[in-house]
Amino acid sequence: MKKAVKVLIGVILVAALTVGTWFTAQSVQSPEQRRAQAEAPQRSRLTAPVEKGLLEDSVNLTCTAGYLRQLPVELKGEEKIVTRVFVKQGTTVRSGKGLAEVQGQPVVALAGSFPFYRDITPKTAGPDVDQLRSALAGLGYLAVTGYERGTAAGKPVMEALALLLRDLGYPTIDVADGAPAGLFVVVPEEGGTVLTAQAEPGPAQKPLLSLGIGEKRWLCVGGDGQLPHGVEAGQKATLSTSPGKKVTVGVERKVTGDDAAAAGAPGAPGGHGAEGGPAGTKPGAQGAGQESSDKGALVAVVSRDAKEKETRANLNVVVNAGPKDSLIVPASALWTKDGKTLVRVVQGDPSDQNAAVRDVEVTPGLALGGRTVITPAAGQKLAAGDAVLVEDAERRGEGGAGR
Repeated sequence: MKKAVKVLIGVILVAALTVGTWFTAQSVQSPEQRRAQAEAPQRSRLTAPVEKGLLEDSVNLTCTAGYLRQLPVELKGEEKIVTRVFVKQGTTVRSGKGLAEVQGQPVVALAGSFPFYRDITPKTAGPDVDQLRSALAGLGYLAVTGYERGTAAGKPVMEALALLLRDLGYPTIDVADGAPAGLFVVVPEEGGTVLTAQAEPGPAQKPLLSLGIGEKRWLCVGGDGQLPHGVEAGQKATLSTSPGKKVTVGVERKVTGDDAAAAGAPGAPGGHGAEGGPAGTKPGAQGAGQESSDKGALVAVVSRDAKEKETRANLNVVVNAGPKDSLIVPASALWTKDGKTLVRVVQGDPSDQNAAVRDVEVTPGLALGGRTVITPAAGQKLAAGDAVLVEDAERRGEGGAGR
């Protein structure tokens, strides 16, 4: 029995010694072994093909059909009663058209660049008389030579005005001795389109009506209602109502409400003539068809087909683009060496980790979304489909572009 116990103890001791020796051998390494394990594993070669195409950046705008210039027409002075309205939304208004009756008296549109600010009598002279004379001549009611400028209205102007009122259905209104400023509404020479108008007789609304001036076009802005940075006149775009067709973008100011009033002289262009007018009021050089350069919000403008039924559209504007058929590579494929920008082209099979590499000097161009347009230097060979080395997060610091 004692002999068996001794044998068992011996076996256990031998086993323990063997295991300890094995663990010791595993934990003790030569310097060469430690250096080999400390070295990073060989990294695989990362490549990407050279592409050929068009690199461009674009923004999407929302468009509405409208007018760059919107003028309010208001009745100045004390509260007035509108007894008849002759226009409605969509009506075209040009010089010589009757717009409404106010307390039985007509309100007539006349071409001009500033409101009539006083009553006009045969003895009245000044810019307002010149404007009335020009409007009546434009309608064919008065012959002028050009030498009348600055002279009193006289009998010819008052008689021509009476003829206009007669043709509008007011033969009994006597203006021989004078015409009230409230008789006229000034509109631009090209006229306008009624956007809103008082529909029923009653106290005069403010404004009595509003006019869209000029051509109805697509007016486009970004999602925040502003024109995005980078959108400029002359850029090409695609309109959702005409897919596949390129249009040219314009950039102008949309002038409405108070801004429209500020764009004319001496008061709101198209505003109904107020008796008297502000002290020192004189017509300015800026006409009813001109916008103040610092008034109104910038919008992208695109021509609109007059037959177009849609009133809303989307516009995709190309704000930056490289040349057509450009060579394009990932930005990470660009390397710098001795002050030059290079791409490293893999010779042969890109999957061969030992394939030779040649450097091609390039000039980088437009860069968007991690891709860059490149142009090979003179005498350098590079073509679409060539495999170029790219860097990744693990390879930074090995000479990539920009370092």
